[in-house]
Amino acid sequence: MRWVALLCLAVLICGCGALPSPTPTVAPPATPTPAPTAVPTRVPMSTPTSLPPFTPAAPGLSGSAAIAQLAVTELAGRLNVKATDIQVKSVEPVDWPDASLGCPQPGMMYIQMITPGYKVTLSAGGKDYVVHTDGKQRAVYCLPK
Repeated sequence: MRWVALLCLAVLICGCGALPSPTPTVAPPATPTPAPTAVPTRVPMSTPTSLPPFTPAAPGLSGSAAIAQLAVTELAGRLNVKATDIQVKSVEPVDWPDASLGCPQPGMMYIQMITPGYKVTLSAGGKDYVVHTDGKQRAVYCLPK
């Protein structure tokens, strides 16, 4: 029995020795990621699976006037009409559920975060249209479902 106890004690003593120090590793140098340079282009209305175009607001406008102008510019381009032929009916603040601004395109992935923006109702040629914006620089005409 003593031999077993001595053997267990010897195993414990040997097993509690110092651990080898880890070998330092050197991380490879970081390669800089180039900044994206592509700018979305206007896509014909007949292509519903395309990315929404970039439509900047006119400089100098602020508040709902800038938001309305952003939406009018988007719709005028889509309908190929003059911006003066479009009337603004309403501008409502909305929290969109993701970066698609409430107009997700099939096969596309969007950042899943609440995106504050506006739902702008416009009228042109006796017909109402709805344009969604992020309130800054993006406006999207949502095709009726």
